[in-house]
Amino acid sequence: YQRRVHGDGSEVTAFWSPCPSIPSAPALLYLHGNGETMEDQIDGWIEHVAHASGCSALVLDYPGYGHSPGRASLSACCEAACSALSHLMGLSSRPRVFVMGRSVGSIFALDAVDWATRQDPDAHIDGLILESGIADVKRRIELRVSYARIGIDRGEIEAQLDSRFDHKTKISRIPCKALIIHCRHDTLVPSWNSEQLASWAAADAKLSNLVLFNRGDHNTILHQNYEHYLQLLREYTEGQRN
Repeated sequence: YQRRVHGDGSEVTAFWSPCPSIPSAPALLYLHGNGETMEDQIDGWIEHVAHASGCSALVLDYPGYGHSPGRASLSACCEAACSALSHLMGLSSRPRVFVMGRSVGSIFALDAVDWATRQDPDAHIDGLILESGIADVKRRIELRVSYARIGIDRGEIEAQLDSRFDHKTKISRIPCKALIIHCRHDTLVPSWNSEQLASWAAADAKLSNLVLFNRGDHNTILHQNYEHYLQLLREYTEGQRN
């Protein structure tokens, strides 16, 4: 389907795949990482991960990615994620809804769940899954961008990032238990990010489940831990039924 998002009014392309074996399966909104597109999820991930764990799946291309026009930006990607979550929550036969973000997708997942909760305090999000997530967006950007080189005032941009991507506050407001998974030996997005996210959730009396895999790294987390990975998804989605 195509769904108009806020901001510049561009369209995002998304793909919905119901779980063939479970008519009442929960819906998993999957928000991929930066070096991925919707096609990567359609080509195997949906069948071997989402369906195999008992979930239907909604995947999308962010603005400027794959089949979606527009310009890629953090704010545009967040708006696309919010639009996709709104679509799921507005279905007439509304399934249980889980939001999953991988790597940079964790930023959009946290933002979408926080947005839905602020829009409607009674909105029921059944679960949030963060894989190889990013705790400190400002610190992550500083690793890749020289503010002086591109002529941006450091203080101004940091203030905007702190306001827009305050993950400590966002994860403390989520209305559901979070499943947080990471590889201990991830050198691209170090595992301290997930440890920090879990710590922030726990500090506000949230129950969060942090799992650190000993095998694999940022790009092999699924393949190196496939059976355990699926077990975690199954147990989490089934356990959040109440």
